[in-house]
Amino acid sequence: MSNNTNTDMAVCAIRETEHPADEMTAVHDGRLICREERDDNWFLCDDTDEWYPNSQMSSVGRHGRERMVCEAVATADYRECNHYGCLMPRRGGRHVSHVGWVSEDAIDNSGDYFCCQCCGDWFHTDQYAEDGNCTDCHGGEDSGPIRDYGDRNYPSPIGGGPLWYGVELEVECTSDRGVRAQATLDRLGKTFVILKNDGSLASGFEIVTAPCTLEKHRDHWAPFFNAKPAGLKSWDTNTCGMHVHISRDALSALQIGKMLVFLNRSDNASFVKLVAGRDSSYAKKSAKKVSDAVKPSGDRYTALNTTGAHTVEVRIFKGTLNRARFFSNLEFCDALVHFTAPAERSIDESTSVPAFLEYVRQKRKRWPDLFGFLVNKGKLPAPKAKPAAQPTTNPIDPTADRSNTQQQ
Repeated sequence: MSNNTNTDMAVCAIRETEHPADEMTAVHDGRLICREERDDNWFLCDDTDEWYPNSQMSSVGRHGRERMVCEAVATADYRECNHYGCLMPRRGGRHVSHVGWVSEDAIDNSGDYFCCQCCGDWFHTDQYAEDGNCTDCHGGEDSGPIRDYGDRNYPSPIGGGPLWYGVELEVECTSDRGVRAQATLDRLGKTFVILKNDGSLASGFEIVTAPCTLEKHRDHWAPFFNAKPAGLKSWDTNTCGMHVHISRDALSALQIGKMLVFLNRSDNASFVKLVAGRDSSYAKKSAKKVSDAVKPSGDRYTALNTTGAHTVEVRIFKGTLNRARFFSNLEFCDALVHFTAPAERSIDESTSVPAFLEYVRQKRKRWPDLFGFLVNKGKLPAPKAKPAAQPTTNPIDPTADRSNTQQQ
């Protein structure tokens, strides 16, 4: 005898068992699962109110206020807070200098952070100086010509634009910081650079240039590299970097997007580190899309900082007082700008290291220091030497042949 019932039945998408339809649960992708499967292996996302496998569960919120959300929501809407050490909502969070990203909850409720009235950046209260300023913006007694970090009175551009490069080179002093700074300013000149405090340095300063063409940089740095002031160091530290600002007016959004992808591609990481001379928390890398050029992350401590209104900033380089390495860095930026020019090549090719290397090889006369660096590191072959010139002879005059032979 058949069991005649009006109860609708449904099959569990996971266990493939039949159950009354009103006991089934629809999960995030529309499938139906039975109550037993749901209770054993699934959870309800607190943000979306949808069911997900336990394997996709993420805990967010600080201790005592934890919530469970799915991986997709955790990735899109939450971020690791360096104050609480857990995932916190991205909304309202801020980058705190020398700390990292801090959530809105920590900013508002911990009392540990403040916004500098001079430079506008956020800091931990350990770096509070006085009058609402951070220690970066508060000069010391031995500063000499060194200005506050927040000083924005930069020298005027030098050379025909719109493509200008502004260099920030960090240096440490072995002693007599003010004396070393004055010697640096004497060589580089007040119309080319200003010197600034930087709280990331132990006892040094930052050399900030006027926006210049590549050619003008070669001219204006010559007195410094020809007679470098004593008592400075940059490469042999763990604090110094070299940053290169590139004028936005010379770049398209597509070009900036290609530069973002090139510097952040995982398969380019070893090459970028080789060129940069370091990995740094002040120049973090993460996967990028070309479209990210028009939606900056808000974090300026990235390989290519796009938060500026007038420039983008390449932050990858280790500081250096070696002339060839300095100009190799600057030439790398110039080469990347031209390599990613929209009319030149496709997006895929414009973010490829092999294609970039071939481009530099072809244009090596424009970037001699970069080309020499890449040859020295085995990334490009050395140019073939030209054959030695043969002595000119006149086959009709055997006397001329003997004369040339005797002279060799």
